Amino acid sequence: MISWPFAAIWSIGIALLVWSGFEVDLYKLQVLNIPLPHPYPWQGILIMSAVLSLETLVFYIVIRPRSYSHSWLRALSAFLIAIALLFFFGIALMHAPPFMIGHWLWLAGVMIALVILLIASIVQTLKARVR
Repeated sequence: MISWPFAAIWSIGIALLVWSGFEVDLYKLQVLNIPLPHPYPWQGILIMSAVLSLETLVFYIVIRPRSYSHSWLRALSAFLIAIALLFFFGIALMHAPPFMIGHWLWLAGVMIALVILLIASIVQTLKARVR
């Protein structure tokens, strides 16, 4: 059973990748002097869609929403994975096509969501210990 937040996060990421494929690649236009129109980057979009799907699956496996119960260690693990991925893909952003930037922004949004999940889990754990 797929948890709806993960399906929503995945759908948003795929939509962002598809949309960013229509953006003008300024590196091609201004540095490489390739005139408009540029072809749609199908290969890059498909590869990054597979990467994004794998990342979403990893987050799903780490968090395991069916048995989550405010486990701050799972949230922390997913957050650390997100930070590592954010830095890994951030290194390649200098002359990256727009879909790579879209993927990085999606990862940044997922990282923010995981920070919120981590904080909420820690608060719930502390509340449970006080009782």
